[in-house]
Amino acid sequence: MMVHDQNITVANAKQIMHAIVDGDTRMPGVIAEEQGFIGGVVTTDEVRHAVQAALADPSNAAVVEKILGGNTRPIMSLVGRVMKAINRRGDPVVIKKLLEDEIASKSAGGWTAPVNKTESDE
Repeated sequence: MMVHDQNITVANAKQIMHAIVDGDTRMPGVIAEEQGFIGGVVTTDEVRHAVQAALADPSNAAVVEKILGGNTRPIMSLVGRVMKAINRRGDPVVIKKLLEDEIASKSAGGWTAPVNKTESDE
């Protein structure tokens, strides 16, 4: 019911189910609240900022370049980083779509991935 009502994400529901299977006898709603999963799927500015931060992070430049080169599988590593940044409260499907849209819009504008600066560059 919590997923259907969009109180938690499918990924968080799986974590709750794992806890129950592992012997947690509390109600799923109690587990979700304690873990900080309650509050709905986050698709606000927090998610958008996390997406932009992931794409601007120089350590993700190689992943972005692979995606721009046509290999879409590495995008899931970016989804994971965004999910971690927002405490797993976002919907991975929505985050993936936001990343794809952002990368597509930047590639159309001749975007290049950020470069790691070394001490000699500064």
